[in-house]
Amino acid sequence: MSKIEYDRGLTMSAWQHFIENGEILEDRVREEVARSWIRCREVGVDPFGIAYPHMSRKTLFQKQDQYRSILSYAIPCMHLLHTIMIEGNVSITTPDLFTYYMLSSYEADPLSYGIYLSEDVCGNTAISVAAYEKMPFYLHKYEKYRVVDQNYSSAAAPLYLNGKLAGIISAGASYGLSPQETLDLVSKSAEVICRLLVDSPSKKETLSIISSLIEMGHKPVLLIDKSGTIVGANNDCRRFIEMSENAEIHMNLTDILVNRNDLSIFVSDDESERRCCNVKTIYENVFSCIIMKKDNLRFPDGTVYTAITFEISQPGKQVRERASILRPLFADKEENIEYIGNSLAWQKVDKVIRKIARFPSNVLIQGESGTGKEVVAQTIHNLSGRRGYFVAVNCGDIPEGLLQSELFGYEKGAFTGANREGSIGKFEYANHGTLFLDEIGDMPLSMQVSLLRFIQERTILKVGSNKSKVLDVRIIAATNKDIEQMVKDKQFRNDLYYRLNIIGLTLPPLRVRKEDIPNLVQHFILNLSEQYGIPTPSIQPDVYDILCRYDWPGNVRELRNVAEKVLIMSEHNQITAKTIYAYIFNYDDFNSNLSSSTPQLTEKEKIAKLLDVNGGNITRSAAALGMTRDTLYRKIKKHGIKVLKA
Repeated sequence: MSKIEYDRGLTMSAWQHFIENGEILEDRVREEVARSWIRCREVGVDPFGIAYPHMSRKTLFQKQDQYRSILSYAIPCMHLLHTIMIEGNVSITTPDLFTYYMLSSYEADPLSYGIYLSEDVCGNTAISVAAYEKMPFYLHKYEKYRVVDQNYSSAAAPLYLNGKLAGIISAGASYGLSPQETLDLVSKSAEVICRLLVDSPSKKETLSIISSLIEMGHKPVLLIDKSGTIVGANNDCRRFIEMSENAEIHMNLTDILVNRNDLSIFVSDDESERRCCNVKTIYENVFSCIIMKKDNLRFPDGTVYTAITFEISQPGKQVRERASILRPLFADKEENIEYIGNSLAWQKVDKVIRKIARFPSNVLIQGESGTGKEVVAQTIHNLSGRRGYFVAVNCGDIPEGLLQSELFGYEKGAFTGANREGSIGKFEYANHGTLFLDEIGDMPLSMQVSLLRFIQERTILKVGSNKSKVLDVRIIAATNKDIEQMVKDKQFRNDLYYRLNIIGLTLPPLRVRKEDIPNLVQHFILNLSEQYGIPTPSIQPDVYDILCRYDWPGNVRELRNVAEKVLIMSEHNQITAKTIYAYIFNYDDFNSNLSSSTPQLTEKEKIAKLLDVNGGNITRSAAALGMTRDTLYRKIKKHGIKVLKA
């Protein structure tokens, strides 16, 4: 094994030098990787090629039949590995590197499924290096020979049966795991599979063998049978849940559940089943349990177990932990975004995002102001695996005369006042990444022509230069305007619209996903409290009722501002209905102000006074009255109330 440690910058420079000169910079790249690069170059692999062989279903079925004895134990172990990893791909190949079985977290199978991963066609992979070096190996994404493969890292380990190579198991895009943790998991999986195949163990022995893999889970892992009896657990489980250290525990899961009916969350195959419940812990209090991943393990003797990876958190942290399972997290991606929602409307958005993220197609996001268009764009980028930056530009904030130079850059001396050294533009900053063009509807027609030219040719021309430059940039555009109407009015180019709207995504306003408001409020309050260094206040339940009656014309952005305001103005470490009425709706407690002090007010007088206090704002008045806007309008009409707008 090479003693050189992987360094992203050094590896990238070594790769570029090798591609240009055919020379290995030995102090910058690991020996095993260097040997794989040399092999790829010698057989003529194009480092910029994107071709993969077509899947051969005939060969796939033949190989699965040929290696069915290996698969009988490999498949349940692969499901267990995939559960422990939470997200990513797990695959197994034949000794000659044909991928004949794969588990994937994504809807579309990776291109490596059902093909031979020979280096002369596909370039180097963790699988090919592990095969050549005859040892487990982790291949970082920038150690890949082909650029098209440099979006993900993976680990692989050989399977040796009776001294002969029987195949290779691999895993990629693991959830929050370090390279070493991923490599250790894959290596242990290979060892477990081989032991099961050689020993043909009994049911009890099988549990004992796979317990060594369960123990390597970086989060609590449980193994239960169909009745809910716990038959295996790792040490992380025992830190919270009192149980024996035997592999065969014979303790039912219902013994630790606060609500016994929550057993269905663990044993049900329904993917739509909620993933949160409360459990009893050894600390004599109730904690929140959030299921991150679960899957069934089917062994050759017909035994079926369910493997579950979950998180335990204190009740005060439940919202944050619940939000984490809705956000895609990668070991090398920082997540500083609010991507929270359990409503049906938001789940539909989330499903589309996960499906489109890894493709390079342009995306057009539409929605009202404050619905989270940039948050969604950032999430798409984070899920895409693109190695470049996420660069956001508000097309409405930059004067028309400067937009060209801001986006495409300029040469030195290109215009008066320009930086004497010149400047690169936002497109170049986003090379190999994502450029987010917010408020695309405000882009001048003259600039739309330049954007269209880039989409067609994938080249930029700096201001003051006559030399074009090829870039790899994914474009995500967003607008709160009716872009189709703008096309009809000839305010936006129809050819650019169709180029940007390869994939269209419309975000729902907050008023149609009000069930997300409690989670969002708690998330904002928790994070703002930490940011300001103050205790997190409790939130009275009726606060949510009041907030859910409001229609939120400013959407999530307005909700965040409200959360910040009530946090600052809260008293006695509590956010109450009085806080909402006094500081959000701009009047004192409605019940005491309009009911106690003036008990004789009629409905007409009460509505009229409230409208006057709110300056004619229908939305705020309806929320305070506990009715919908339509109901309030009907009552205004019924009583003949004149609404004066401020």
